[in-house]
Amino acid sequence: MKIRSTILSLTLFPLLFILGSCISLESSYEGSDAVSSASWSDPDLGSDFEEPPLPAIREEGLTHQEINSMRVYRDNIRAIVNVTTVNLYQSRFAGTYSQEGSGSGVIVSENGYILTNKHVIANADFVVVTLYDGTTYQAKTVGSDAENDLAVIKFEPLGRSLQTIQAGSAKDLQVGQQVLALGNPFGLEGTLTTGIVSGINRPLQSADGFLLKGMIQTDAAINPGNSGGALLNSRGSWSASTR
Repeated sequence: MKIRSTILSLTLFPLLFILGSCISLESSYEGSDAVSSASWSDPDLGSDFEEPPLPAIREEGLTHQEINSMRVYRDNIRAIVNVTTVNLYQSRFAGTYSQEGSGSGVIVSENGYILTNKHVIANADFVVVTLYDGTTYQAKTVGSDAENDLAVIKFEPLGRSLQTIQAGSAKDLQVGQQVLALGNPFGLEGTLTTGIVSGINRPLQSADGFLLKGMIQTDAAINPGNSGGALLNSRGSWSASTR
């Protein structure tokens, strides 16, 4: 069954946010040292690091729309990251335990700035981003906006060349227009779903009690873990971010 979702317009970026959710998994461990800065060490990639190539598109027998979707995916997937968070808690009976969450993010600058949802990284003690090739980096929260469910996090690319998303405009989206969603639902990196814009200017009450206005509805499947990913138009421009 397809999941219908909504997106909200932003003032900081010409984008929209799609309603999705963040996976929450709980695990226990002994002592706070089990989750520390040493758990995810930044790799020493160097300036000559080269990402593995994407598989070639085999166009024979494919429709124009299929080929276009594949090209949009290839042109943008390296700008999508998995965002993993760890929250530490103290329990009288269980001692120290952790709660882990997973969402998505979009690389918006070559020096490691990422846009995601605030609820993805809310109250996190540790934030880790995983790039398309599986490389992990520690990240820090730069700022957040609870009213719009926005957050900016940053990691140090250590001389690595990063692919950034091609920004578009949410104002150009129309009902019936094809859209493509990129993210990491259920922790499955590099997932693409497609659909259309089903409606515009929808209101939505957020879990934090804010009334989100200017939401846009789509029938593209948005699953848990897609939060913070990208919604693209058929030209491959970033028109929205999944929420």
